[in-house]
Amino acid sequence: MSVTGVCSICRAPGAQRVCDRCGSVVCDTHHDARGVCTDCAPDAGDHPAPGRR
Repeated sequence: MSVTGVCSICRAPGAQRVCDRCGSVVCDTHHDARGVCTDCAPDAGDHPAPGRR
């Protein structure tokens, strides 16, 4: 399924990734190789991205 929208983290248009954990539409910058967004990454064992809200 293809999704295009506004990144729920940085509000950039053209976001095409969906977080496997929370379902948020995010841009490539806020989506990691495991398929989760930077908001969910800390819960998945990673540290939050610098500059996050």
